[in-house]
Amino acid sequence: MSEWWTYRLSDFLMFSQRTYNRLFERYNHDVWPLHLVAIAIGVLILWLARSGQRVAGRVTSILLAISWLWIAYAFFWQRFASIHTYAKWFAIAFALEAILLLALPSAIRHPPSIVIALILLYALIPPRHETFGLAPDPTALATIVLTRWPLRIIPIAWCAFSAATLLAMATR
Repeated sequence: MSEWWTYRLSDFLMFSQRTYNRLFERYNHDVWPLHLVAIAIGVLILWLARSGQRVAGRVTSILLAISWLWIAYAFFWQRFASIHTYAKWFAIAFALEAILLLALPSAIRHPPSIVIALILLYALIPPRHETFGLAPDPTALATIVLTRWPLRIIPIAWCAFSAATLLAMATR
């Protein structure tokens, strides 16, 4: 262990980029046409966020919580666990975020600024193979811009982990 400094981030990956991409391909195939429902929920959240109505924060919290619970079970628990040792812990963290969203609906920001609305819109447009409400990255991004502390802790931690994973796959 005297040469610990020779390790790179990619040395800690448990899967290849091809395996990761294939996981998303199969997941998207399996859950189709839920993508349409997820995008509709995302558009509803964007509309609610811009409306500034009092009930909007509670409805947004419920819709985000449903998304976080879905990802915890359908993505992490059922699929990501097949390629990552700690996927079940990620599922627990995502379920905890759902509980926090339901417990702290006052932490939802209303109405968001135009910059926040644009970032939320970006999260709703599926990049490559990740869809808001079905995949962790765009859902975490939307949650970060829609909430206040402490609801941002788990999404930020997930984004840091995901960024490190994607960086490691790119350098492999």
